[in-house]
Amino acid sequence: MSDTRIHAVHLYKLGTAWVFDDPEKGITKEALVMGIDDMITQLAKQQHIKHASVGMILRFSEDPFREQQLHLEWLCKDESMQGNWYHCPELDHQGWLCPVLYRYYDVAPQRLYASLGELPHMPRKIIKHYLKQLVGC
Repeated sequence: MSDTRIHAVHLYKLGTAWVFDDPEKGITKEALVMGIDDMITQLAKQQHIKHASVGMILRFSEDPFREQQLHLEWLCKDESMQGNWYHCPELDHQGWLCPVLYRYYDVAPQRLYASLGELPHMPRKIIKHYLKQLVGC
């Protein structure tokens, strides 16, 4: 597994939506919707991630990796929206991944492996700053 390429993005809530940033790919505030958002919420609760809405690290790969917490199995391409549908056996849930997936892979992977983790230590005042931004105070 030493050749496994694991992507990592900053995942957080913007309003009620889960979004992610990946500066290396020029991606900012990309929303995860249509079932993927529900999977993220459920996994964050299962993993007891503190301040999940402020931010987490989402790691994913088309190859299994040691820290993976779930995997997605490809179901079909959605020609009308140009994304792909996946099923997560661990959560018994389906979700849609948008065409941004193609910034990471030339072809939609048959399987994706993923994990959520807490951001590296953030001082309490930074967390409070982000929370104030989220609630508009």
